[in-house]
Amino acid sequence: MASTLGSVLAKLAVFGAAKPPNLAHWSAASWYDSCVLFLKSFGLFMPILTQINAPFGRFALSKSIFNLPGNVTFMVMEAFAPIIFVLAFASSPLSSSPGLLKTTLPLSPSLEHLKTIPTANYILGSLYVIHYINRAFLQPMRGPPRSPSHLAVFVAASLFQSANGFVMGTWLGGASPPLQLPSEVIDSSGSSTASRLGSILSGTLRTVARPGIVDGGVKTLTNPLFLIGIAGWAVGLAANIYHDEILFDIRRKAQKDSKANGADSKPKYDVPHGGLYSLISYPNYLCEWFEWFSFAFAALAFTPLSPLSAQAVPLTLAGRILLLVSCPPLLFPIVEVWVMLPRALNGHEWYRSKFGIEGDGKGGRYPRDRNAVIPYLL
Repeated sequence: MASTLGSVLAKLAVFGAAKPPNLAHWSAASWYDSCVLFLKSFGLFMPILTQINAPFGRFALSKSIFNLPGNVTFMVMEAFAPIIFVLAFASSPLSSSPGLLKTTLPLSPSLEHLKTIPTANYILGSLYVIHYINRAFLQPMRGPPRSPSHLAVFVAASLFQSANGFVMGTWLGGASPPLQLPSEVIDSSGSSTASRLGSILSGTLRTVARPGIVDGGVKTLTNPLFLIGIAGWAVGLAANIYHDEILFDIRRKAQKDSKANGADSKPKYDVPHGGLYSLISYPNYLCEWFEWFSFAFAALAFTPLSPLSAQAVPLTLAGRILLLVSCPPLLFPIVEVWVMLPRALNGHEWYRSKFGIEGDGKGGRYPRDRNAVIPYLL
């Protein structure tokens, strides 16, 4: 029994409630399952990223035939997310019927399908698009020139943004495959469980259809939990933009001084001050994490997988956690932490090395008590 449960939990950790993708039985739903698996695979790169810095920004390679223009490259690779998100959000539910790869394309926008999506999902979808309108278009246009990005960074980021935009749009648009829950993770304790299971789950496979739909009408839109999540998203976005602007101002000033002195106009760096920079080196990262974890809270609080929902599926704790981390709204910020935390730690050390530490007796300027990305902890 223990080995069976362990096997089930291991499969949930890797594949969620989906079956392993199979080319011999490929379907439109297989694209979704494969993209979720692809996003999870980024966790494998976390140890590597602690040792190797992705070649862009302050870690850009000064001379490489594979370097691409910083601002344009950033704009293009980030634009994949909102474009594919909108197409996926408007697409009909993914079929699980197998077929040829070319006949199981996952994007099929439909006006009729859009009429079935609740207002709460439209609000969440709008927040996603707003974030990427700023990130993909407004930020590169208002910001100073960026350091070049390596072709490998462009390819990896484009694939990530495409996969994330697709699974997020599919989930929030109610087109994601139904969740088929193993009986091993169903918590059958409690007197009301049988009736709850009957009203929530359908069929012998314990299937939850359209798990990303946030229904409930006005009650959901005015529920404090939903509003807290939305407010947290807004605070995180505003704080992220604010701290990005502090960095931009440093580079704008350096660029202006370089032009005035006739020097080269390559991106310059200095010790940032203001806001959470008084405590950490990467407040823009922390604020983006807060933004997307708040978004996940709003997106998942009323779905059947959430213990906060009135329609919550009775699950064991381990089963619930593993299923939730496979949901795109929560998987996205988790992957962000996997990828961005190593860069924040390495960047923090770069700052200390480049500018020296205050009180080192060598004229160091970087605050000694400033942490990398989490105040007072890390």
